[in-house]
Amino acid sequence: MRWVLRLPDATPSQNTLDRMPWIDRWELKREWFYRIRAAKGFLDIPKATGPRRLMVERHGRGTLDTSNLIGGLKGIIDNLVELGLFTDDHPAHLRLELPSQHPLKKGEHPHTILIIEDLEEPARVA
Repeated sequence: MRWVLRLPDATPSQNTLDRMPWIDRWELKREWFYRIRAAKGFLDIPKATGPRRLMVERHGRGTLDTSNLIGGLKGIIDNLVELGLFTDDHPAHLRLELPSQHPLKKGEHPHTILIIEDLEEPARVA
């Protein structure tokens, strides 16, 4: 199965998170928790019972370097596990594809698209 969630706002960069006081990071993580839970289609996704793949599309005003892009996803991935959409964030349970970035089109607002797919076989960890 495959599910798609569209969330308002583009994911933060790792640099942005690093510059925030811890309480602001915690509050931002909670905001993303509620954004995920409120997303259209969230209630249609069954709790994870096995490994799943996560693909992320970041639609933002600028592009981030790869480490900032991936680092900014940590809190979001933690929330996905907490909400039961993944059983764990270990590579055997969550296969994260390299996130993609897309510049905004005229009139478009920043947003993030999460694509979640069930996997048939567990991911192999080296």
